Amino acid sequence: MKKITFIFSVLFIFSFLFTETHIPGGNVSGVWTFENSPYIIDGEISIQINNTLAIEPGVEVIFSGHYKFNIYGRILAEGTERDSIYFTSLDTEIGWNGLRIFDTSANVQDSSKVVYCKFENGNATSVYSSDYIGGAIACYHSSNVLINYCLFQNNTADYGGAISVYNSDILLQNSVIKNNYANYYAGGIRISDYSEIIIENVIITNNFAGIKGGGIYCYRSDPSMSGVSIYENSANYEGGGLYLQSSIPIFNAENRCNIYLNDSDIFGKDIYLHNTNVDVIVDTFTVIIPHVYFAYPLDDLTFDILNSAIEQVDQDLYVSPTGSDENSGLTADDPLKTINFAMYMILSNEENPHSIHLDEGIYAPSYGENFPIYMKRFISIMGENPQTTILNGENLTQIISSVFSDNNFSLQGITIRNGYTSWNGGGIYCNDSDIIITDVVLESNHACFRGGGIHFSGGSLTISNTSVTNNSASGRMDGSGGGICCTGSVNLNNVLINANYALINGGGILCSGSDDDQIFSNTVIIGNTADDKGGGICFSNAEPELHSVTITQNHAQYGGGISFSNSDPVFDSENRCSIYLNTASSSYSRDVFSGVNNNTVTVIVDTFTVSNPTDYYAAPIYNFTFDILHSFEDELVNSDFYVSVTGDNSNTGTTANDPLKTIGCALSKIYADSLNQNTIYLSPGIYSSETNGETFPISWNNFISLEGGSEEETILDGNNETGVMGFCYVNTASIKKITIRNSSASGIYCRYSNPDFANITITDNYAFKGGGIYCRNSSNPSFTNVTIKDNSAGSGGGIYCYDSSNPNLTNVTITGNNSNYKGGGIYCTDSSNLNLTNVTIAGNNADQNGGGIYYRYSSNLCLMNCILYNDLPQEVYFYEYSFSNEITISYSDIQGGEEGIETNGNGILNWLEGNIDEAPLFADALYHLSPTSPCIDAGNPQNIYNDPEDPDNPGFALYPAMGTIYNDMGAYGGPNASEWMPPVSVEEDIFVESENCHLYQNYPNPFNLSTTISFSTAENEENAEISIYNLKGQKVKQFSIDDGRFSIEWNGTD
Repeated sequence: MKKITFIFSVLFIFSFLFTETHIPGGNVSGVWTFENSPYIIDGEISIQINNTLAIEPGVEVIFSGHYKFNIYGRILAEGTERDSIYFTSLDTEIGWNGLRIFDTSANVQDSSKVVYCKFENGNATSVYSSDYIGGAIACYHSSNVLINYCLFQNNTADYGGAISVYNSDILLQNSVIKNNYANYYAGGIRISDYSEIIIENVIITNNFAGIKGGGIYCYRSDPSMSGVSIYENSANYEGGGLYLQSSIPIFNAENRCNIYLNDSDIFGKDIYLHNTNVDVIVDTFTVIIPHVYFAYPLDDLTFDILNSAIEQVDQDLYVSPTGSDENSGLTADDPLKTINFAMYMILSNEENPHSIHLDEGIYAPSYGENFPIYMKRFISIMGENPQTTILNGENLTQIISSVFSDNNFSLQGITIRNGYTSWNGGGIYCNDSDIIITDVVLESNHACFRGGGIHFSGGSLTISNTSVTNNSASGRMDGSGGGICCTGSVNLNNVLINANYALINGGGILCSGSDDDQIFSNTVIIGNTADDKGGGICFSNAEPELHSVTITQNHAQYGGGISFSNSDPVFDSENRCSIYLNTASSSYSRDVFSGVNNNTVTVIVDTFTVSNPTDYYAAPIYNFTFDILHSFEDELVNSDFYVSVTGDNSNTGTTANDPLKTIGCALSKIYADSLNQNTIYLSPGIYSSETNGETFPISWNNFISLEGGSEEETILDGNNETGVMGFCYVNTASIKKITIRNSSASGIYCRYSNPDFANITITDNYAFKGGGIYCRNSSNPSFTNVTIKDNSAGSGGGIYCYDSSNPNLTNVTITGNNSNYKGGGIYCTDSSNLNLTNVTIAGNNADQNGGGIYYRYSSNLCLMNCILYNDLPQEVYFYEYSFSNEITISYSDIQGGEEGIETNGNGILNWLEGNIDEAPLFADALYHLSPTSPCIDAGNPQNIYNDPEDPDNPGFALYPAMGTIYNDMGAYGGPNASEWMPPVSVEEDIFVESENCHLYQNYPNPFNLSTTISFSTAENEENAEISIYNLKGQKVKQFSIDDGRFSIEWNGTD
């Protein structure tokens, strides 16, 4: 190997004896003499066209700030071997902004020369300047610039740490470029855009690029290279030595170059090509027979190499933490020190596969190991045993990587620990490889995306006698397959998958790919966790075979044990699996979960948690059939269940006198199916994590109903910690007589579900979407005699409907809800169609649009007998772009009339008969109608919509409906009006909207012995009456009064 040495000197002798010269910002020319050195540059300076600045040998040019030196004319900075010229800065952190040589090709002037100069602390980064290329020198459209016998060190740029050449002709000779840094491309030199550069006898070493081209980055240029040594440079990604894109360098065959021992995290450590073909003619390369490690892609490269920095061997190698990379590595007595160096040295092929034998000990970055180890074809890494041979990434780096197509290798007898990657495969990453893993421990590895322990995609993965423990996959974008993420042919035998974690799916394993054999045998999957689906295993588009697999004590939101999505598993009926005691935070699908459109799964097991599973254990239950020999827990009970906050979960729960304590416990014990539908009855009380240890959200099960004592007395309280009730694939269930409040993730969440809700209150809930209710994925719930009030969300404060969800609302109040974006009361999108009958929507607010209702993307709305009033900023608002919407309104009171419906030219308004635009004159905070309301008897006159008749007053409506039996607009009219049992709070102000009368607050309130009730009328009225109703809407007292100002005292008795 030829070596080139240059000696540079900087003259400091007696410089302190001379007077320093300060150069202010502006134009410069003439001569800078040694006698007046150092020159302190106090601003941006320029040499203008046709001007020249000569700098004598030994001069120091020191920039007092981050200033640049613009050269439009000519610079002659010519030092000597003994007396170099020195360019630097006072502040080494901020630096100076380099020489900028502009447009000398067009100026028709003599070339600039920079000879025997030293450049340090140049800084062309976007942090300090808009000039962010070429830390020390940047040439733009310039020709015949000579750079000779110069030293460039410790310069920094975003692109081109030392030098950047753009569409310029440069002669770079006899120089050293070292220890320079680029944030992105070209740690040493950046050559681009048809530059014609000649590089002769130059050393480029120890430069670094954050992305590509540690030594040189070349784009659309063809440099001539003679006697150039490029070594020990590095890049984070590609081309540690050279990165060549659409460029063809010419290597001199006589005065040969040297390219060796450069490094990058991805292949192509010495040379990386993109869109080009190159003939590499060198004296010394890293190896004689290049691998894609060192040169990529090999198919686009030819080589003429005389010598190598690393001698390759076609035999097994030995490595020990106590060895040395100066050793031969050919015997256990003369081992190498690092696995990475052994991988550089070893040669193998299909006829001559080889192994790297690892001695006992720890292989880690702090001990000199360089991870990741990029595996080669037909290579095995063989440890003594996993307890004593440990590859430790120290949470800094991935440990094993195979990024080359058609690779195949094996690992045996080692522990892979504390690997880390911001992408896939914390411990092992394999792409399109055939890999065999035997007697290996993978533990405590982490990936920010997928595959904490192993990420495998394509090819064949065989694992046996291996433990995959305490690995994790979690990050901002994803986090699946905590232990293993695999796509392709998989065969696991005698494997332990334990205590792994995934932020999303597949705490233990995420497995996909239906075109490949995926076989799991004699494997234990225990104690793994996923925050969403498949605590033990998540199968997606897979057809796995399961033989003697035990899946237990895993946890997820859905499918604590296993989750299936578009998958068809085959359970062995002879060598049976066991699935038991897994848990789900949703109280739903604890052991197995099947996603939408999945085929029916036949589960054949030895042991399951229970012998007759419900949705609580396998959901949706209609997607499963079972063949179970044994159960781990007692039989489920086909009975109604009773729950009380004062109950005990050790009770039977089958009678009101022996209630359970939590709803979750009742769901774990109750059996129900389409022919045996049962109900859980709740005693009055507040059910929360604090009062009775209830776990929320409660994910409901098919064929089970829930009924409280009354809305005001039976409360499910989320304590603003989580959601309250969730429905996933639930088609048959009814929820009655409860209040749902203080959820932080929608009070009610429906997905592919159609439950029925009656006489419930949904209040004080919050979510990003759908504070009170969120319906998605073709959910069609019904709501009857429901109060939705004082909820809030980013969108859809009261209700959010998405993806073909079509709720039916009858006798519902939607009031006081708020959105800080759109849809204060209701937000509907993506072909969701609401049908509202006798619904009151009032006093809702959205910060942007649709205070009452916001509609978008092909959604339709039908309102009949409804009231929309006092919603801000509009009652109804259609999104103005994309697919149009449609609204049909009849027999309804809409504030603003047709003008109150803002379709924005993107929808159809069907304004039918019976609509009005008048103040509804609400009587109280519950939005009952006052006796003078124009909405009384103004609804659809067809008999099927009539109000219930008061049996004591034929022809007139039963309270809370008013007037005759003709339908009243709003929530308290129609045939279901008599089912209302709204709670009344003494904290709510009572008000009457009437020009003729006013009801004053009673006092005292609350009262013990008696209270005084007062009201007034505009004129003296004869035969005035005041009536008092109880919580059920029943009249309990009536007074007749006959003067103009009325006041009565009542003792609270009938």
